[in-house]
Amino acid sequence: MKNLRNKILALLLVIGGFLFVAPLHAQQKTYGEELTKIFQDVWPYKAFLAIPRIKEISPRLIIPIDSDGIVKEGTRCAEVDDLDMLREINPKALLPKENLYRLSCKSLLTAIDKIEEVPIPRNGFSNDTRLVLKFYFGTGKVQVLTY
Repeated sequence: MKNLRNKILALLLVIGGFLFVAPLHAQQKTYGEELTKIFQDVWPYKAFLAIPRIKEISPRLIIPIDSDGIVKEGTRCAEVDDLDMLREINPKALLPKENLYRLSCKSLLTAIDKIEEVPIPRNGFSNDTRLVLKFYFGTGKVQVLTY
């Protein structure tokens, strides 16, 4: 009897956890799709498909945003900036496919300059939000990592 009760309780916890996480995942998915549409208008990812191995990199862009969704100054590429900071300590530090990351970073920074504001998700932004996006050059998709 006690064993059956524990199994039922465990099953309820698993189902409850799934019901709680599923809407959060669905919200991020739709927000990522919305951002993908916005970025595909200003980001020439198809022009990069001729570059060998471009599909192997997925650079991350860190975008400071205010509570109204307005993009603030200070957007940066995570991999390139991390490498530059690491090179201050270790000048021989390497980033595989560094030239591809630098090239992709320049194109992403140019694209973000063309976007004045991003749509606000359901739970909104705080004043000092840092939106972290991952860009897939092979497909043109944008994945929301944090906001």
